[in-house]
Amino acid sequence: MDACLARCDAALLGRVMCQEWAASWLNHPGDGFDEFMNPVTKHVASHTLTGPLEWQNSHLVEGDLLDSVCGCASPRRATSRSTGCR
Repeated sequence: MDACLARCDAALLGRVMCQEWAASWLNHPGDGFDEFMNPVTKHVASHTLTGPLEWQNSHLVEGDLLDSVCGCASPRRATSRSTGCR
């Protein structure tokens, strides 16, 4: 899993997972996965949340989800490693 995470520089989460993971990983420092999830850029898809989001580096996806995801994974982002979609 470490090799997979090393290739990711962003994560795509839904509202429920973002809320559950934020509550979990912010309160369990030092277990390893928090070292990835807390600082990584998180794109959050939701029709019910409004920004700004509390979890650091979390950004609400605005507009069409498919357009946003395709933009994140675009070859134009030459510096991007990978987007982890969960």
